[in-house]
Amino acid sequence: PEASTGTTSAGTTPAGTTPASTTPTGTTPVSNPNPPVTPTPPPEPPLLTPADLRVVGDVAAGVLAAGSDGQVWFTIKNTGQATARDLRAELALPAGITYAGASSSADAWACASPAGSSTVVCTLSGLAGLSSGSLTLGVRVAEQFAAAEADLGLTLAGGVTQAGTVVHALVQPAPARLALDLTSNAALVVGTAAFVTVPVRNAGGVHTGSLRVDVRMPAEIHWEGNGPSAWTCLEGADPRDLVCTTGSVAPRTAAPLPLTLRADDDALGQLAALAIVATQAESAEPVRGEVAVTVRPAPVELAVSSPGRVTAVAGAPTWIQLTVADVGWANAADAVVGVAAPPGVSG
Repeated sequence: PEASTGTTSAGTTPAGTTPASTTPTGTTPVSNPNPPVTPTPPPEPPLLTPADLRVVGDVAAGVLAAGSDGQVWFTIKNTGQATARDLRAELALPAGITYAGASSSADAWACASPAGSSTVVCTLSGLAGLSSGSLTLGVRVAEQFAAAEADLGLTLAGGVTQAGTVVHALVQPAPARLALDLTSNAALVVGTAAFVTVPVRNAGGVHTGSLRVDVRMPAEIHWEGNGPSAWTCLEGADPRDLVCTTGSVAPRTAAPLPLTLRADDDALGQLAALAIVATQAESAEPVRGEVAVTVRPAPVELAVSSPGRVTAVAGAPTWIQLTVADVGWANAADAVVGVAAPPGVSG
């Protein structure tokens, strides 16, 4: 065999030896200038307490008044940190009180009450946490509302949270107010006295003062007295004028004034009316109206008179005189008188 020469080829390392360093003598290795960055996770948001609604309410001026408009307001608070969403408020109104509209508000409530409904429904998109808002609603109290108090209940819902309250409102009665219920015509028959009623009424909620009604009659209609009532009437300087008075009238009570009137023939074919002016003590505003009067012709009224007894001779004619009279106010035309004879008597 050939003997080893003890030399190696360039670029090779004999087995069992460590390769020499390629770093030049006297230098230091350099690290990567752009190492990979591990992202920091964002902090978790703090947990919010859930929405929690509270509501209180009252009426403006502390009282409502029958026959007038008023306002009821509510303060709504969200004591939770989370936003209360899709709020819905329902206000239940008692009989005699109706919805009169919502007041303008920066909270942008949308309110409505269907026709004939006693409930007002209001909606709001949301109420931020730890904040409050207001809701003001107009209401109208009927004049005939008689109760001294009224309860207006509000229920409120927003998401899973609910609240409610009841406003106990005092209600003042409506002031006394005279009304003339002129819904139908009166009727008179020529020459015949009859009642004509002036329909006076206290439509308010408290007693009136003393009442006075002035009546102006057409020249063809005459006053012949009063019907039974609490009214007292006197003729004025002109016989066509009447002044009628009575005392206080209770709340929501009618006080009809009956007049006994008679119409002349001249009233036929004319538009007759009684001019009415009604006033009450402590009130400067009179109530005016007219009672229309229809004048009808008198009916025909026939009367027949005859001798009380006659003597008849058998076989001989006997004359009996009958008297026919028209005692009515209208002319009778084509009057017919029928006579019924007893058996054995012929006419």
